[in-house]
Amino acid sequence: MRATRKTRVFVVDHMPLARKAVVAGLAGSDLVEIAGVAPSPVMAFRKIEGTQPDVILLDLEDPEGEETQVLAQLVRDLRIPIVLLTSMDARARDALRITLEIDPEMVMDKPVVSVASGIFELVPLLEARLKKAHRNDLLAGKVKAKAEVRIPRAPKPPGPRIIAIGASTGGTEVIASLLADLPVEMPGIVIVQHMPRGFTRTFANRLDQLSALIVKEAEDGDVVRPGTALVAPGGRQLRVMRSGEGFVVRVQETASVSGHCPSVDVLLSSVAQSAGPKGIGVVLTGMGKDGAAGLLAMRQAGARTFAQDEASSIVYGMPAEAHRNGGAEKVVSARDLPRQLALAAYR
Repeated sequence: MRATRKTRVFVVDHMPLARKAVVAGLAGSDLVEIAGVAPSPVMAFRKIEGTQPDVILLDLEDPEGEETQVLAQLVRDLRIPIVLLTSMDARARDALRITLEIDPEMVMDKPVVSVASGIFELVPLLEARLKKAHRNDLLAGKVKAKAEVRIPRAPKPPGPRIIAIGASTGGTEVIASLLADLPVEMPGIVIVQHMPRGFTRTFANRLDQLSALIVKEAEDGDVVRPGTALVAPGGRQLRVMRSGEGFVVRVQETASVSGHCPSVDVLLSSVAQSAGPKGIGVVLTGMGKDGAAGLLAMRQAGARTFAQDEASSIVYGMPAEAHRNGGAEKVVSARDLPRQLALAAYR
């Protein structure tokens, strides 16, 4: 007897523990298989075209946010059914169900206590719902020629964008987690992490292994390209310069600025001058106030600007100062930062 093809499931869930539990719980399933995993619709946006899932297993942190519209457009274009496994309240889940045209039968309660063990207990029911969503979709005769449909892309303003990130104490882990979650289509990234000479190359190599992006220690004259990240060398200042339609970096043996070399202020101020409204600036955890003035300069030049929140910062010094002086347009958690950067980059 011919075996039935497994239903391919793409998991979109803002909770890391829930994502891991679903993947682990369905790993040995005879009915379904995991096609991909992402923490948000924007992160899933570029992956779904290649993975061609049959069903999306979904939970959102903010059902009324911009990402719901991204997902609604994706579902309309590709006709992918959704199973909603969520801890949202009744009002939020009903609104999301209507927006995304989710069958009421395909809404399940996510455990709010002992999430991992609770999801493991739900696996048999989850398998059945995912399989049924796929079967109902096929019976409805919906077109699923995904390879022939272009993934909708959010409109981008003309010209290149560039993302500049600055951090100090606690920043290495935040940057590692951030880059690991960003899609490879992101604009070019430049990074200052306060580190002494000799340590930044090892740090860049580690980031390169963790991320889909190409990450390297910056060298003078490097071009800032989409899908790449350049880390300022310890003991040298990193600046961004305009070069035709794009950007290059200057790496120079110059004096410390406010006691720092590399300095976040030096980097962000150069991005404000060279990129203006095409810049996206981020100040992460760290002691002192390096980066606050540079982020303010970026915002005044029309850039999108973000500072890490206190709850997720190891040391709430640099981002607090960037928030106090008005440089930060938004204060966001480390967990939410990949989503916020992707939204800013894809606009």
